[in-house]
Amino acid sequence: VAVITHTPVPNGTPGQSDGNACTNDVCINGLTQSTPVNTDDGNVCTTDGCDPITGVFHNNVPNGTPGQSDNNACTTDVCIDGLTVSTPVNTDDGNVCTTDGCDPASGVFHTNVPNGTPGQSDNNACTTDVCINGLTVSTPVNTDDGNVCTQDGCDPASGVFHTNLPDGTPGASDSNPCTDDVCINGTTVHPAVNVDDGNACTFDFCDAAGIHHNPISVDDGNV
Repeated sequence: VAVITHTPVPNGTPGQSDGNACTNDVCINGLTQSTPVNTDDGNVCTTDGCDPITGVFHNNVPNGTPGQSDNNACTTDVCIDGLTVSTPVNTDDGNVCTTDGCDPASGVFHTNVPNGTPGQSDNNACTTDVCINGLTVSTPVNTDDGNVCTQDGCDPASGVFHTNLPDGTPGASDSNPCTDDVCINGTTVHPAVNVDDGNACTFDFCDAAGIHHNPISVDDGNV
């Protein structure tokens, strides 16, 4: 009598299809087992899925979506056309009073430049713009030239000016009572004072104590 036998094929052999493109149909111990296919392509820039008719699909996520990190804090990792693109981050904070940079581990940094470094100009010629503790500080310029014979000022467009005062304006004193201190062409001059009081009966002179008009003696000594 003949005996019919059915020997299982090796496990993993393709089995009877269930007509679903989203399952793998393989033989296990003589029976077909259908298990879901793996749709993950390991790419964060795609949306993975499966259609029972057409099978697995990988659709690109919108451009600009965060991509696969390269573990570098100095790059921005975003998806472009289904792939991660890493571009350098912008370190510029727009502040001339900081030194900008990036450390791959800790990220972007902004270090204050030394105090007194030229800062961001305010386009005003009447201020000095310097960095103080990472910020631009604008202070008025000093217009005083130390000359009493000039009028000092500043124009925001052209800067500091020194205009001569009218000739004859009192100038800087030389502490000498025997000189007049007057401005001529923006400079103090010290001409000798006029000691003559117009009186022929006085002796006119000047010394450190000032101007003197001493009476002239009319005594000829003849009794």
